Amino acid sequence: MRFTIIFKAEVIAAFILSLCLLIALTGPFARTGDPGVGWHLRTGELVVKGVIPSTDPFLIGGEEREWISNQWLADAFLWSARQYGGWEMLDYLVVLIGGLAIVLTLMRLSSTVLSVLAISIGLPVLLALGSVQWIVRPVIFSFLGFSLLLILCHYRAMGRITSPQYLGGVAVLFAIWANVHPGFMLGFVPLAGMVLASFWAPHREDLRTALGALLLAGIATCINPYGYELHRSALGLVGDPFFMQLNSEWRPAEFRRFPYIVLPCAIGLLLITPEALRNRPVFERFTVCVLLILSLTARRYISFLVITLIPVVLIALHEWVRRLLAGSTLRALTCDQELHPRLALKCWGWLAALFVFGGCISYQVRTVDEPGLDEHFPKAAVDFLAPSIESKRIFHTPDWGGYLTWKFFPERVATIDDRNELNGKAAYERYLHIARTMPGWRTMLEEGSYTHILTAPDTTLAGALEGDAGWIEVFRDAKAVVFEARGL
Repeated sequence: MRFTIIFKAEVIAAFILSLCLLIALTGPFARTGDPGVGWHLRTGELVVKGVIPSTDPFLIGGEEREWISNQWLADAFLWSARQYGGWEMLDYLVVLIGGLAIVLTLMRLSSTVLSVLAISIGLPVLLALGSVQWIVRPVIFSFLGFSLLLILCHYRAMGRITSPQYLGGVAVLFAIWANVHPGFMLGFVPLAGMVLASFWAPHREDLRTALGALLLAGIATCINPYGYELHRSALGLVGDPFFMQLNSEWRPAEFRRFPYIVLPCAIGLLLITPEALRNRPVFERFTVCVLLILSLTARRYISFLVITLIPVVLIALHEWVRRLLAGSTLRALTCDQELHPRLALKCWGWLAALFVFGGCISYQVRTVDEPGLDEHFPKAAVDFLAPSIESKRIFHTPDWGGYLTWKFFPERVATIDDRNELNGKAAYERYLHIARTMPGWRTMLEEGSYTHILTAPDTTLAGALEGDAGWIEVFRDAKAVVFEARGL
């Protein structure tokens, strides 16, 4: 009888976990609407052809600028996926990698008893919060790398793997991660937590192992085409206040709006259930505290925080479900279930099977003209500019630079994109000066030798150019307006 009850509970738990992953990972998010998708894919194309860029191959005059392509390996993977299965394959790839990162996170709850009701309440809202960065960009691989690192640290803290296994795993992981995405810098936070935890460990060997892992990780990240310059590039971007304010992902989230409101709610839950965090390993508590501080300053870190928080919040929710339903007739409906790694992996297996099956069907019925990036960017306006595009110099927003690269590469037609560290502060200040029609903006347009202006219809610049003697409107639709310099 008990075997039957446990089996049913596991089936229910697996079904709910799979459903949570499915809803959160396939929600109404514009995964291909990010400004950098176009140049990321074109970079992947170059890498697949055997060229790892060292100078900018995309922008006008870019061959003169040094560029550290710190996501080249992931770009190659994304390009290959799109070539093999189209835009749908990229979408499924994000879902499956995000799902795998989550089930690896759940594996840190192995041998922990949780109620299915707590999972049903907590997991969907946490995934909704974490999925704000699950987009078709290499950052998705950083979430997977971060989850793998937390598993390694957790298993080492629990004594489930030996020192050599832990050190080898950390070295291999960071060697790959450093070539995939600069998010590897956040990986040093759990490792620092392991060093901190080792001071309370009974054996001196634990401290040597923790310090060795930190050292090996640093050495492994230098195994990349750019050496230590990779670190300088990543730290230079994060350390510049101008760029932190320029990009919305580096600014604080509006915690009164969904899904960001989930974060203060989760913090409140942990404050009234401190034992949930207190009983977790020291490195995990340290990582939660550091990422929480970072997440309050920039929404870019929230997805990493969620990966760390999921076990803690689910344990806290389980405690409150147990308290509230104790002695109630509803207690039998909670279906307490001990989580095992096989349960989490089974959920991801079901999810993967579903998407592979759906992908095979959609691949058969997919039309030749896929929407891809076109549905998020000004396709009609760019198509209007396409004839003799190589002779045009276009003023446009950085958010459309990647799309222009996607449409016209290998021709160099984009003048700016969202690669902050490449373009530099001066280029963005010049763009903002013109876009906001600040004093001297017409002179800057002349100095830039722009032949066309591509902008949204509701911008300040579009309003200023209407009726301007030096420019004539040649195209307009709901997404964009094109102005051409008179006399061309």
